[in-house]
Amino acid sequence: MNIFFYAAQKSIQASAAFAWLCSLEPPLHIQELSSGLGFSSHESLQLRSGDLIILFARDKKELEALTCLAGECRNFKIFFILQEYDQELLKVGQLLNPRYYTFASQNYIHAEETIRKIIEINK
Repeated sequence: MNIFFYAAQKSIQASAAFAWLCSLEPPLHIQELSSGLGFSSHESLQLRSGDLIILFARDKKELEALTCLAGECRNFKIFFILQEYDQELLKVGQLLNPRYYTFASQNYIHAEETIRKIIEINK
């Protein structure tokens, strides 16, 4: 299983989330997909059914951009990072059928162990 990170827009917050993921030990070997291009970038050609995609949304506008990709996300395992806890955003995010949510503002609660469990189950 490959692991990818995608944010609807390049931002300081998305870069911080990706940096946090890259700092985990042992490394997860996460590939960053180009922000704002959906799954049509050169890097996206490496996506395979069953891969894990970590999606990041800073706000409602970015989340709506991600939900436009719902049809393209069906064959992937989705892990969602939202910048802030927001019940409305959680409801909208369900359109992508994520395996788990975490929040950057809450220090990515349970994110590492959940990602590692997803990887382990799918070996």
